[in-house]
Amino acid sequence: MNNFFLILYIMKIYKLVNTETGQCYIGQTTQNICVRKGQHKYSALNDVKPCSSTYLYNNCNDMKNIKIELLEELSTNSKVLGEIRERFYINKFNDTSVNEKLRD
Repeated sequence: MNNFFLILYIMKIYKLVNTETGQCYIGQTTQNICVRKGQHKYSALNDVKPCSSTYLYNNCNDMKNIKIELLEELSTNSKVLGEIRERFYINKFNDTSVNEKLRD
């Protein structure tokens, strides 16, 4: 008898916001979003693997003004579903989003 286990991940769609400028970055992760925020900050401050979120940190006078918000949680193994929902929010926040990829 084969034992087959399907492990579902909780995919989180989040928004990083620079409260000084109102600009935001939309992302997805299976990690704790506070841990993910810390990774964005570390990458931005240490010029490691720059991404669109680096722009938020570079245009911020006080790092305490970068906030993270959980937009949606999905129980899925599908990276594609996460990308579809991420794209939805990038387009929803189009006026303030600094995301370069996944824009329609």
